Amino acid sequence: MSRQLMLVATLGLAASAAAETAPAIQPEDGRWGWTAGTARSSAGCMPGMAETLLQLLPQQKTGLVTFERPFHPRDIIDHPAVQWQQRGPNHFVAVARGASLASFPLPLDVEYHLRVQSPTHLHADGTVALGFPQPCSVSAPFEFRRQAGPAAPGR
Repeated sequence: MSRQLMLVATLGLAASAAAETAPAIQPEDGRWGWTAGTARSSAGCMPGMAETLLQLLPQQKTGLVTFERPFHPRDIIDHPAVQWQQRGPNHFVAVARGASLASFPLPLDVEYHLRVQSPTHLHADGTVALGFPQPCSVSAPFEFRRQAGPAAPGR
């Protein structure tokens, strides 16, 4: 292995280790705004299916949030089919296979990746996938930002 490759590999391992040992960030209670970014759909989506699946992803909203201590993402996305796992101090992943929603009759696969960027900023990526009648998936980034104003009542 060349010295250059060894250096790149060493830096990559060091960055990964630093992310794993970074202190957990606690989001601040208060009024939060949630906006969705541009959605992307797979080439296999039938006409109209991407728009239907997009409606199943979390939509833009604003509201008062009081976060658990320590932080848990169910305060942002809470559904019985979504089980969160913590992958690192500020990284959470939820995967639900075969989830059913009252508003959609077919089983779906849902995946969320959420990262706490700071006490006032969370970033998430969500994907909803359907395997029938043909594979189709829609994904979109989401930004959660604390807005100025009084904090929510504490826990």
